[in-house]
Amino acid sequence: MHELFRLEETVPMAPGTSPFHVRGVYYARVVTFARSLPGGIEQFLGGLLDPRVRDFMRQQFHFMNWYDAFPMLPCGVAMARICQQPFEEFMRERARASMLILVPSMFRVFARLGGPRLAASHAPRLFQSHFDFVELTLPRVNDVSGSGTVTGVPLYLAPIIANQVLGIISGALESLGASAIDASYRDVSTASPRYGFDTVTFHGDFAWSLAQRAVRRGA
Repeated sequence: MHELFRLEETVPMAPGTSPFHVRGVYYARVVTFARSLPGGIEQFLGGLLDPRVRDFMRQQFHFMNWYDAFPMLPCGVAMARICQQPFEEFMRERARASMLILVPSMFRVFARLGGPRLAASHAPRLFQSHFDFVELTLPRVNDVSGSGTVTGVPLYLAPIIANQVLGIISGALESLGASAIDASYRDVSTASPRYGFDTVTFHGDFAWSLAQRAVRRGA
């Protein structure tokens, strides 16, 4: 994990009041996953060290509503601890698995027609539809690799957002038939504050293999 990142388990302001938001589908998926863990939802809630986050997670989440994004980090830390997995590995896998379940079937069919290049053109819109603060650009994408830049991420959330980005894009690539996917972030640097919170910028690199048929179709 990058030296700038910290796995905080308390939120910097009361849940529901931060200026950074995520769609309710994210928290709904967290609750669904927590119910499948040994000890279920109560063990998960008990593992949240900030009682304000615990209360926040007891509400009903509606998929398309916007919710405070700050509780994402304490929730991720608690789930990784329960599953006894390294935080970054856990978050990437959860994001990848969720993407495979949630990506719209029409997007899969449409993206397959043009391969990764066409899919990449929709990735920034996908992130903007789920996070109101993640700004993604993908200046380089070909049939076997790509790279992008993410800006606007508050430093507090950077440990989870960096790995969400890698996991989501990996899941999208997998849904297109890619295999042997390698994803990493690099060049994390501080950027201008937003709403009084320090932010970071980072780059993501991706490489993968595709069946020959998929490569010819995307060429």
